[in-house]
Amino acid sequence: MKTNLIVAAAPSMLAVGAACVLATQIDANPSTIPMVIIGTLVLGCALSLGFAYPILSRLMFRSRILDAVSRSQAVIEFTPDGKILTANDNFLAVTGYPLSEIQGKHHSIFVGSDYKNSTDYQNFWRDLRSGDFKAGEFKRYAKNGSAIWILASYNPVLDSSGNTLKVVKFASDITAEVIAREEAKQRRQQTEKDLAIVVNTLAQKLQSLSDGHLGEYIEQQFPAEYEKLRQDFNTATSKLSESISSIIATADSIHKSTDNVCSASNDLSRRTESQAATLEETAAAIEEMTSSIQSTAQNAKKADQVVASARKSAQTSGDVVNKAVDAMSNIKASSGRISQIVGVIDEIAFQTNLLALNAGVEAARAGDAGRGFAVVASEVRALAQRSSDAAKEIKDLISESSAHVSHGVDYVGQTGDALKEILEAVKNISDVV
Repeated sequence: MKTNLIVAAAPSMLAVGAACVLATQIDANPSTIPMVIIGTLVLGCALSLGFAYPILSRLMFRSRILDAVSRSQAVIEFTPDGKILTANDNFLAVTGYPLSEIQGKHHSIFVGSDYKNSTDYQNFWRDLRSGDFKAGEFKRYAKNGSAIWILASYNPVLDSSGNTLKVVKFASDITAEVIAREEAKQRRQQTEKDLAIVVNTLAQKLQSLSDGHLGEYIEQQFPAEYEKLRQDFNTATSKLSESISSIIATADSIHKSTDNVCSASNDLSRRTESQAATLEETAAAIEEMTSSIQSTAQNAKKADQVVASARKSAQTSGDVVNKAVDAMSNIKASSGRISQIVGVIDEIAFQTNLLALNAGVEAARAGDAGRGFAVVASEVRALAQRSSDAAKEIKDLISESSAHVSHGVDYVGQTGDALKEILEAVKNISDVV
């Protein structure tokens, strides 16, 4: 009975075992799916029990998953050593190869020569053979030599003992995204470079401006987005230079005006000092002239006394009359000279008055700085006027005295003949004079 049960169950167990083996083959090589399905159907027909149906359903589900992945992604299969087993249409379209041209060749036909001969590439396949999973962005080359970028995963397929049966790669073409990202990166780097140039240039020019170099313009054009900044900087620099130049010109003008005022003040001071010296000399001359006039007046008084005495003695001395005539002539000559001196004094007073007037005008031009000089000039002008008035009075007195002396000379001359008879008396008068 036991033997009959074993014999009856043997076909079902064999079918299940065969299905399991075939399922393992599907994991190892999806291209065997049709054969597995056919074999499974044959077993299903041969078996009287329904043990193979769940396995068949599992195989069909996996087939649909693999078909869906194959439609959306590029799929390629490799041996553990990297030789190409098969590839779907998506992968062939990305690389530009027909399947017949790549089948049996090594994966290295998709990489550059430098990477192909590198230790990293050898380690890459060593890790895959060891069952390590690899995923990331990879740079590969198409048939025409152009670079392509893929987002891929290398998936080792292991048997029940953990050994790698093959490697399946699922990939998506991201060449456009990588190029766009690289272009964006380059644009960003260029923008950063342009900005650094702009910032450094502005910093240098601003430092030059702070050092006093007002003619520092930015001649080199900036990138388009910063060109307005360069133009605004040059405009601001130009206006600043014009403003500073205007301030310097104004300062120079003020400096020159100050020099002119200072020069005028110094000149006025020198002229005032000269006029003061002249006034001192004039005062000394007037004082000396006053002493001379007093002395002359005293001499005239004495002469008048002598003449009076001579008149008394004229009756007895002709010589006294002659000497009196000579004395009167000398007095007349002295009066003439005194008149000339008075004329000179009057001329000095007139010139002093003119100088005082000029000093007053210059003091008025000097403004507040010349007020003191204006007061001095006014006093000098008043003193000159008084000197002129005194000289005029003296001149008038001398003229009157000269007239009297002339009359006296005439009178003495008329009495000269009579006085000759009294020579001894005239001699006495001569001794007195």
